Amino acid sequence: MKTQRSIAMGLTLALITFAALACGKGGNSTPTATFQTFYNAIKNADVAAIKTVMPKKNLEQMESEAKAKGVVLDDTLKVQLLQTATKFPATMPETRDEKIEGDKATLEFKDGENWRKLGFAKEDDGWKVSR
Repeated sequence: MKTQRSIAMGLTLALITFAALACGKGGNSTPTATFQTFYNAIKNADVAAIKTVMPKKNLEQMESEAKAKGVVLDDTLKVQLLQTATKFPATMPETRDEKIEGDKATLEFKDGENWRKLGFAKEDDGWKVSR
């Protein structure tokens, strides 16, 4: 009985580790990958994912403001994501012209018939969406 439990626990831990590695694959390694994470986080109202593409400074400021107002940041982000998702295209927009210059980058994405430029900043754990 103990052996079966140990095997089951070992398999569970292995699956969790594999899933974590698979989800992190690509991650925020490039501005384009970060844009894909950003788009998917908004479309799926995924608070944890949107936090991975937000600059630490912005997250800290939002956390402080939420605390001062007595609200939970994750709840506020969830509402914002749900509202924003309705304005986003149903499929991932086309991207082009990724340009990296040191710790700053830009990427163009198609918004309807127009191309818009989005900025990125590099942090220790990858690229973050900046304005």
